[in-house]
Amino acid sequence: MFRRKREDVLIAIFDLISSKLSIPLFYTIVEKRFQIAALIDSDFFDPEYNVHCDLTWTHPSDKHRGRANFLYENLTDETLLACGEFFRSGDNLDNATELLKADLADKRFKDEDLSYYISGFQKNLPALESIYKDRSNNAPNIIAFISLINRLEYFFNELHPRNAQVNLICDNSRQYKKIFDDWFQLQCGPRRGLMHLYPDKIPLIAGCESLKRFEMQDSKKCNLLQCADFYASSFNKTLSKTLVEKNPTNYTIVERKVLVTLFGFWREYGTISCDMICSDLFVGNFVRMAVETNKGD
Repeated sequence: MFRRKREDVLIAIFDLISSKLSIPLFYTIVEKRFQIAALIDSDFFDPEYNVHCDLTWTHPSDKHRGRANFLYENLTDETLLACGEFFRSGDNLDNATELLKADLADKRFKDEDLSYYISGFQKNLPALESIYKDRSNNAPNIIAFISLINRLEYFFNELHPRNAQVNLICDNSRQYKKIFDDWFQLQCGPRRGLMHLYPDKIPLIAGCESLKRFEMQDSKKCNLLQCADFYASSFNKTLSKTLVEKNPTNYTIVERKVLVTLFGFWREYGTISCDMICSDLFVGNFVRMAVETNKGD
């Protein structure tokens, strides 16, 4: 009985937010395996630590995404897990490096011999380890938080100026409250500049004039956060399923609503609505299942 009522509530929520496309649903999808692959690309090939790379490796380029997808497809789960543990804690970089070298032996991405480049940061392992040990006390989702601030500001102040005053409420996390508070205060205030890095992405914004207040609340006492938790758990379950289930008839009505809702906002607003840190495989499956399940409905 409870499950039936819960599904009815979820369907009602998705129908409601899907009918209100005038303001996007802001969401972030992170595929952890791809996120680790992207971090390997951005940090292990950074010329600050890698003697085989020059500054061109830091330039905005589609090669970064292509290389991250290549790593995603060619690294074993053991290697990605070891690298993920290093990015989380700053420990066991030696082990992660040896696993990377074994997986990438004789592998090339376009004209790049990746095993050669991987060996280029081995002389600077202590420096890289110290950086991540210092970062280990940071909030793990601080990048998603910064991205959300950027997208909210772009929509309410740049794309559709309406003198809006936006209050941002997050689920309570006492351990990381100060970090989020500090970032909010640093980012918000008078406009200081825009930086356009990619033609198909919204710019990075310095100075957010629409966002006025940030606070953390207990989700048990805040109906808005309870609602967000409700559909976020449904998003996570459904999106994970798209990697393994290719038959649209095997998706429940709630799962079909999830796919159609998320795809609808992504199609309408692109990266303003959705920050998607995912492999090409995941994105392809997500789009395919959303289109197919929508046909069925």
